Amino acid sequence: RWEGAVHENMVFSGGNRAISRYGDDIAVVHTATTADTVASFARNYDICIRARAQALEDGDMHRVGRMDMHIGGSARVNGDTAVAIAHLTSAATLLVGTNFACYALLDLVEIALEAKHFDAALNYAGQAVATSPNMREGWLALGVVHTVRGDFIRACDVFNRADVPVTGAGFE
Repeated sequence: RWEGAVHENMVFSGGNRAISRYGDDIAVVHTATTADTVASFARNYDICIRARAQALEDGDMHRVGRMDMHIGGSARVNGDTAVAIAHLTSAATLLVGTNFACYALLDLVEIALEAKHFDAALNYAGQAVATSPNMREGWLALGVVHTVRGDFIRACDVFNRADVPVTGAGFE
């Protein structure tokens, strides 16, 4: 099988997504069928590991961070939370000041919420907002964390910043 970077689709847990806007070094596979999904994830993961090693050898830390983001996302899908956290944290650090860092932090928010580590989730959401204050997703995550923690007044303030209507239990 052919391996390398092409402008097609990368397999994600939410389906296939065109990735040509991300550059020519992202691991991809053609649009997968259900039968291809597991093999495609494994193949993409291996390509990302190799691309990360090469970027590290080349001293290209931005590319290392981009690969960490993909490796972390793949590890999360595969249930390897420790590897996901390590790579997503690295991505957030190496890509600070970019939307990529914000997305890595948002994945970390979800991992922390799933584990009921609400203080960590609040920390990650705050970092996401600080990293990319113009990204609505960061504000939404911060509002969700405040809601889960039962801090509805702060949640309202945050949701208002994200221009989200606030209704439901606890918001009366």
